[in-house]
Amino acid sequence: MVPNITDAVKAGDISTLKPVQIDTPKLKWPNNIQVVPMDVFGERTIVVPDGFLVSPSKKTGGVYIVRMDGTDLTKSTSTVEITTEK
Repeated sequence: MVPNITDAVKAGDISTLKPVQIDTPKLKWPNNIQVVPMDVFGERTIVVPDGFLVSPSKKTGGVYIVRMDGTDLTKSTSTVEITTEK
């Protein structure tokens, strides 16, 4: 995740941006992560597809909802699998 990316792009200066890793211990191969709109769950969450890549060990995967800490975006409060791994 890159905090404050929207503001930096709008200001035309991304030179100070630095990516940070989110603490999501259950995920093995996350990809195409998206923010879930606040009106869906009423809290900060992201949806994370995990796996599903074309390689021998990544053909299966699941979809997870990750609940984020309200003040520290690098921290998650829980990870919930919303699909069965397939």
